[in-house]
Amino acid sequence: MENEFRAQYSPEDVNTHPTVLAWRETYRSFGVNPKDHRPTAEALLRRIVRGNSAPIINVVVNCYLLAELEWFLPVGGYDLSQIEDDITLRFSEGEEQFLPLGGGEPETTQKGEVVYADRKKVLTRRWNYKDSDTAKITESSQDIALFCEATSLAITDEAILGSANLIKKLAGDGVKINATAILTVPQVREVVAALNPKVPAVISVFAGRIADTGVDPLPIMKECKAITASNPNYELLWASPRQLFDIYNAEEAKCEIITVTPDILKKLGKVGYDHHELSLDTVKMFYDDGQKVGYTLYES
Repeated sequence: MENEFRAQYSPEDVNTHPTVLAWRETYRSFGVNPKDHRPTAEALLRRIVRGNSAPIINVVVNCYLLAELEWFLPVGGYDLSQIEDDITLRFSEGEEQFLPLGGGEPETTQKGEVVYADRKKVLTRRWNYKDSDTAKITESSQDIALFCEATSLAITDEAILGSANLIKKLAGDGVKINATAILTVPQVREVVAALNPKVPAVISVFAGRIADTGVDPLPIMKECKAITASNPNYELLWASPRQLFDIYNAEEAKCEIITVTPDILKKLGKVGYDHHELSLDTVKMFYDDGQKVGYTLYES
């Protein structure tokens, strides 16, 4: 496949490819010079087109590195047994400890750089530039999460859906799949078609992000469930909830899993609370806030 890639693409083709340009612009948007720290897919593409080979790590890593050659998109993953709670993509507060892949001296993050992290540690620096050694995928990994990332309208649905080929390869090898960052019914249909029906899998649909666009995610999630229900080994996950009521929405959609943030869990104490009492509590809260800043009520 590497020889085929070199025959098809020149260094200039890589430098001017829309997907490569889109990721360079993404890096610049959070203050990183893509010439100093190249996005992971571009770094691999440049390495191959210049005559060098991709590193040989293990079956899973080798598969997704080759997938980068096909899609020009960053692909990466983590061993879920080494993850504490949810994986989040966020801006670093700075000075967070990071152990780079392969060992070496520990590093600290810069304030404002984009990182993947779990509850306790940074997993990847500068979005996808450098992975941590603490959650790397090894030959003994059983449960993994893979990410195929697109950050621009310049990156087509066809390129994203092409990740189904990687899912099919891994599922065929018996790897349990958590297909994540899904937002459309066609994506769910494509993923399910690529899965191994004998191997458990989770399909994570980001219902909260659908809601962020002004679209009710519930009908979409019900349609997704109609697809995943074809096999009891497949579980539908309601991801990125925005409100407590999403727990009830997930139940109505018959999702097996919902990821819930601590802020939403705190609101469970309000379930069944009398709305009249809640109204009085709200008025009292407004009054107390006014008192704290020195406001007084007008008296006629």
